[in-house]
Amino acid sequence: MGVFDQVPLLLPDSIFQLNTNYQADTRKSKVDLGVGVYKNENLLAEILPSVEKAEKHLLKSEKTKTYLPIEGDPFFLKTVGKLVFGSDFFSTHQERLAAVQAIGGTGALRLAGTFLKQEVSSKVYVSNPTWPNHQGIFMNCGLQVYSYPYYDKSNHYIEFEKLIQFLSRIEEKSILVLHACCHNPTGMDLTVVQSKTLLKVCQDRKIIPLFDCAYLGLGESIEKDRAMIRMFAEEGLEMLVAFSCSKNFGLYAERVGVLWILVENCSIKKSIMSQLRRIIRTSYSNPPKHGAQIVAHILSSDLKKEWELELFSMRKRMHQMRHSLCAYFKNHTYLKKGIGMFGLIRLNHSQVKQLQEEYAIYMTENGRMNFCGLNAGNIEYVAQSLLDVICEK
Repeated sequence: MGVFDQVPLLLPDSIFQLNTNYQADTRKSKVDLGVGVYKNENLLAEILPSVEKAEKHLLKSEKTKTYLPIEGDPFFLKTVGKLVFGSDFFSTHQERLAAVQAIGGTGALRLAGTFLKQEVSSKVYVSNPTWPNHQGIFMNCGLQVYSYPYYDKSNHYIEFEKLIQFLSRIEEKSILVLHACCHNPTGMDLTVVQSKTLLKVCQDRKIIPLFDCAYLGLGESIEKDRAMIRMFAEEGLEMLVAFSCSKNFGLYAERVGVLWILVENCSIKKSIMSQLRRIIRTSYSNPPKHGAQIVAHILSSDLKKEWELELFSMRKRMHQMRHSLCAYFKNHTYLKKGIGMFGLIRLNHSQVKQLQEEYAIYMTENGRMNFCGLNAGNIEYVAQSLLDVICEK
């Protein structure tokens, strides 16, 4: 018997396997509503023009490929800090913000989970439903992962009263994972009033918010999409923010992310940074450079205005596809209430499987749809296929 003969075979990641199945499908009518990637009207995940221009600038100006510091590029961390927290807040409170560059949003969450398990708590709460990888990331950090009520899929609304009642009973210093905007998979975000109520509960119960901010600028606007983060930060809550540049800059393959920890006073920041540096040093030593420099150049130059217009076009397209699809339905107009890339349509697993096998329409097994997979050429086909499977007349 070989040394590795007892290694168990695990099932592949469901979302990446979905993409593999889609790529292998030879039917011309196939439609990808699965993987969370923005696509234009031609269904291409193109490089943004602002990114192309930033790369050309870097090609001319970059002088070295030496290592970044363990915590990452300081200029990148500063420019993205202003984006996420707002220039005014960041300038005033940056001494209370421990910041490290991460390998994408997933890497930022992993750093957060490892740090929190080591220093603060063993219990983390994620929304029901949530991005499936949340459970795996935090379990691998040694955390105990639980769900809190969030969305009633049958009646299509946020179960806010249940959420608040649930949080009022959890232990102090529990970690609460919140989607900063464009909730994945539902597209349903808390209102400003609901966010204020949630903030008060977090204060009273000494709950630690961990914001997963993967879609900033793809919901309503940069200002509105960062509003809950700003609200909690301005109230002085100690909290964490895991940020991704994958979707809003189209830098999926570059793996660009940040983790911030907002502390009560700046004297604690040095100790926190020392722990984060140790975690990074013993994991991957230091982060990649190219993607971070692209983002930093865009945010610190005239390209920022161009990028903001690109975000506007992306938001407009997602909004149009969401509302155009809903126009075909009588009983699924609730999808119009959501924002961002995703919506959760009321389908069971067998119906999702039927769509894939009979109609070549791919979505995750819980019925999450990526509206970026729709365009003028396939939206009627998708709508009619959904109507056939749902049997809505």
